[in-house]
Amino acid sequence: MAQFERDTGLRLAAAPAGKNVFEHRFEQLAYRNRGTFETAALYDRWVAWRCEQVHAFHRRLAAILAATRPGLTLSLQLDTPSFDEILCPVWSAEGVREFRHKGWTRWLREAGLDPALYRGDQNLLLVPSRTFPPEPSSLPAGYPSDVYRELYAAREPVEACAKPVDAGILGAMHFDAASWESHPLSIRAACLDLHRLPPLGGTPDAQQQIVWAGVLQPAGRRILARFAAAMADANLVCLTDGNHSYDQGQPRAWREFLAEYHALPAIPMQRLEGSGDPVALWWGQTEEEIFFYLVNRGSHQVVVEVQTPGGGVTRLTQPSLPGASKLGRYRFRQTLEPHQLAAFRCHAGQRPWSLRTE
Repeated sequence: MAQFERDTGLRLAAAPAGKNVFEHRFEQLAYRNRGTFETAALYDRWVAWRCEQVHAFHRRLAAILAATRPGLTLSLQLDTPSFDEILCPVWSAEGVREFRHKGWTRWLREAGLDPALYRGDQNLLLVPSRTFPPEPSSLPAGYPSDVYRELYAAREPVEACAKPVDAGILGAMHFDAASWESHPLSIRAACLDLHRLPPLGGTPDAQQQIVWAGVLQPAGRRILARFAAAMADANLVCLTDGNHSYDQGQPRAWREFLAEYHALPAIPMQRLEGSGDPVALWWGQTEEEIFFYLVNRGSHQVVVEVQTPGGGVTRLTQPSLPGASKLGRYRFRQTLEPHQLAAFRCHAGQRPWSLRTE
C-alpha cells in the first residue's frame, strides 16, 4: 500500500475504529458492493498499477533469461478459471455470475495481468488455455459446464494474447483435457461406485478413499476439435498439450494434424477476411513464398473453393493436392474432413484472396 501511495500520490483513508483494515481497503480499491459489482473510486488506478508492477517484474525475469541465452522467451501459461464448488468453493454459482459480468480480460487484469502490456514484448508471451467442455459431469445445477463451454469457444483470450507482428499475428495455446484427480465428483462423473473401499494393506481405517486420476477423450477425429477451433481463431505457432491419455500413446488423427502443423513456418499470418466458420484461411509470407492453411472447425466434411491471383499452389505435406480438384489456373476446390488442417504454399505475390464454402 505504501508503494502504491508513493507511485500514484493517492492516499487511502484509514479504517474507522472497529472495522477490518483489509475490508476497508477492498472497498476503496476494488468494489464498494461486490454483489452489484459497483467498483470503488480507486479501482481503475489500483488495477492498472498492479498490472504495471507485475509486468515490470516479468520484464526483469525475461531480461535475465535473454542475457543468459539470447532469443529465449519467457512464457506464462494462463489457466482457465475454476468454478468447481468442491475444489474452489468461492467459484460456485456466484463466481460464475461474477465472471460472466466481468469477462475474461477484466478477470485477468484483476489478477494482475494485462494482455495489452505484453503485446509489444518479444521476450514475453502469454499463453491462454483451453480444455474440453466437461460434458460428462454430475456437477449440480449445470452452471459449471455452461461456463466452461463459453470459455472453450471464446476468442477473447487467444486474440488478446496474440502478438501483432508486421501485418499478421503470432499466438500460442495450451490445451488440457479436464481430467479428474483425487476428486469425489470424478467418481460419480465416471459412473463408478468406487468412492470408498474396504481397508487396503491392513490399514486400521474402516474405509479408505481412492486416490486416482482419469480423463475422457472424444473418439476418432473429434479429438481434434479443440485444436482445429483454436487454429481457426488465431495463427498459433506454439501448441502444448498434456493429459493422462498420452500414457496410452498418441492418437492417429493427432499425428495427421501435427504433420500439417509442423510443415508450416512459424511466421506472422492474418486471417482472410470473411473466413472463420466453418473454415478459416490464414496466410503469411516470406520474401520468396506465400504460405497459408485451411482449417475446418466443424464436425462435418466441407468443400471449399479457393482463388489466387495465379497458379503454383502446392500442398506442403504432399507432392500434389490430394482431396482437391483444380478449376482452372486461378481456382481449386478442396475437401476438408471434420477438424482437418491442410497446409499450402504458392508463389510470392499470389496470396489467396477468396474462399467460398460449398
